[in-house]
Amino acid sequence: MIDTGAEVSCVNEGIGSMLGLEPVSRYRVKTPSGFSVRSVYQLRVTLGPGLDLPPDPIDVEVPEVEIDVGAMLIGRDILSHGEMAWYGQDERFELVLPRSFVTGP
Repeated sequence: MIDTGAEVSCVNEGIGSMLGLEPVSRYRVKTPSGFSVRSVYQLRVTLGPGLDLPPDPIDVEVPEVEIDVGAMLIGRDILSHGEMAWYGQDERFELVLPRSFVTGP
């Protein structure tokens, strides 16, 4: 899920352990129900991996929180790497992220 109001991205509770990751730190998270301390994991995120030329991966540290929809909430820490446009009439958005162009073998 994309949340332009979220300062940091996060993963759903249990994702870190499911992936066999070790926490890199702890993070005090503000949620609608108050504050809590959660594990933080280092991830390398690639958006659009099925594209012929996907964007560069983004290294990010994400806390685990309870997310209602999906496994990951993408916040401004990831979105700030690119440009995002909302096409209201069509009810669609476009996110353009940097790509490194590698040529030749």
